[in-house]
Amino acid sequence: MTSLPLLICSLGNPGAAYANTLHSAGHNVVAALATLLQAGQFTKDRSYGNGTLTRSYNPEMPWTLWQSPTFMNESGKGVNAAYRTWARENNMQGRLVVVHDELEKPLGSVTIRDKEGLSARG
Repeated sequence: MTSLPLLICSLGNPGAAYANTLHSAGHNVVAALATLLQAGQFTKDRSYGNGTLTRSYNPEMPWTLWQSPTFMNESGKGVNAAYRTWARENNMQGRLVVVHDELEKPLGSVTIRDKEGLSARG
């Protein structure tokens, strides 16, 4: 059974200084997912908001993995550009998944929200 196309976006702060901080948890999760999917190297793509992306080579999981190139509080424009490009390429089929830290939640907890049009404050 083929999965729905997904654009999985990670938010986090750029640069080596932030690589292993909680604010970069989204990037770390998506990088681990790319490894698990054997998706290949992330490469910069201007049409995807200057973020880096890779794709799953498994036709049953048509997933695009994208990492924001900006600080978390500046990531909205990049996510929007990436989503618009991805949606055109996928004929508006599929879902957007955003992976990020939630510093107000206990470490290790996960929240899944299935809502459209949420802002950073939900």
